Amino acid sequence: MKVCDVCGFESPHGAALASHKRWRHPVTVPDDADGPNLQAIKVTIGELERLGRLELIDEAWRRALMTLAETLDRNPTSANLWREYRETLSEVLQADEEADDELAAALAAINSAAKVGNAQA
Repeated sequence: MKVCDVCGFESPHGAALASHKRWRHPVTVPDDADGPNLQAIKVTIGELERLGRLELIDEAWRRALMTLAETLDRNPTSANLWREYRETLSEVLQADEEADDELAAALAAINSAAKVGNAQA
């Protein structure tokens, strides 16, 4: 029998105890600290910026992702928040992939139009 160290709840196995702790005693992040989701999205945004995939015009996406990540850190058991977060992140990354596809198509068009090799041959 496993026992919750916070409230004394008795559980038949560790998985049930872990579920109990997540739902009954969620870990709270202090207001002045970045939680794990906010830390992770800051890294992701930083890399997208470094690669030139997020620009000033993308500030609304940046802010939406950071707000959702921060809210998730405060309420990690909300399925609705997780869905919104995943969808928003997916849209940002998908938009980035579409931009890469457009660039690849433009480069292919330039390469096919350009003369390659020795012009005299």
